[in-house]
Amino acid sequence: MKKIAGIICLFSFCCIHVWAQMPEQVLIEAMTSRELATRMSAGANTVLIFSGGTEASGPHLALGKHNYRVYRYAAQIADSLGNTLVAPVLPFAPNSPVLERYPGTISLTDETFSDVNEQVVRSMVASGFRYIILMSDHFNSQRPLKKLAARLDSTLRSKGVRVFFSSDGYAKARAQIEAGIARQGLVPVVTVVCGILRKHGLYYQLQYAQDIWQREIQHSWAMVRWMLPVYPEIPVRRHLNKANALASCVCNWLYRKYVNGCHR
Repeated sequence: MKKIAGIICLFSFCCIHVWAQMPEQVLIEAMTSRELATRMSAGANTVLIFSGGTEASGPHLALGKHNYRVYRYAAQIADSLGNTLVAPVLPFAPNSPVLERYPGTISLTDETFSDVNEQVVRSMVASGFRYIILMSDHFNSQRPLKKLAARLDSTLRSKGVRVFFSSDGYAKARAQIEAGIARQGLVPVVTVVCGILRKHGLYYQLQYAQDIWQREIQHSWAMVRWMLPVYPEIPVRRHLNKANALASCVCNWLYRKYVNGCHR
């Protein structure tokens, strides 16, 4: 009996210890309206509106890669800033026409994307937030969000509300990841092939096979390895090695067909 009581006490202590170490909830969608109001009355006056995207990236990665990453990014940013919460992630964004012909890609026009974000901003203002930060994990979303933030900030500033756009989460992060890939000697080869294809007017016809299959495999695999311990349920395809091998074959074929041919 004493042994059982000891185990129960130990278990209770462990639970309390783990609970004390758990980060405070920052996702608005996980709260009730009353819980959100309580957090805001306690000082949470800033909200991140983070856009993801749904697009094809080759055979190696789930269509919602942006959305999975964004939840992790946003939660860490909000936790670091303090008094900051995260609006529900927007899963749709503008996409390249190159990707629209591949199953599963969902693309919005810049205007629709901007309109949706504006309505979310205004809803957050109505909820009582005073500092609103627009962010995106997707290249095609950067320009529309930048323009929208500038316009809304000018409109809402007189009401004591500020609207900002931050590109650091995309531009700086991507630059750091690509620099790491370059140190492994992977990106320079891709860059050379891209340059030659573009020079001969072939780049965009072969963009999916060359750019997406190779560059995104390297970029996304780096992200997947970082995220798997945090989100083991991510539906990462089980054929990463095959996808990498296939991407290498595609690039080798492009090189033999177009690069070598250019020097004959």
